[in-house]
Amino acid sequence: MKGKTLINRIVAAIVMGSFLTVTTGCYGPFNLTRSVYHWNSIIKGSSEVNEKWMKEFVFFGMIIIPVYMCSALLDAFIFNSIQFWSGNTPIKASDLDDDGQT
Repeated sequence: MKGKTLINRIVAAIVMGSFLTVTTGCYGPFNLTRSVYHWNSIIKGSSEVNEKWMKEFVFFGMIIIPVYMCSALLDAFIFNSIQFWSGNTPIKASDLDDDGQT
């Protein structure tokens, strides 16, 4: 019976923490995720591998090793929250315009 009570409290704390994070309205610019995406967009191919295929291989590699997911989670839960509450951006934006072009 004590185990169920502890598990219920842990689940309630996780739900409450998630609810508080979502309701703060700290959407933010997702600078880390944009920087990772920008890094992938500047990859050049070699003479044997076309540039678009090299970018695609790196993209799939970053999906298999969850780089995009981790950067988005870090942005959503940590860096965007810091920016929302303090007004300072902990991760500087890369050289991207609003439309994602350099």
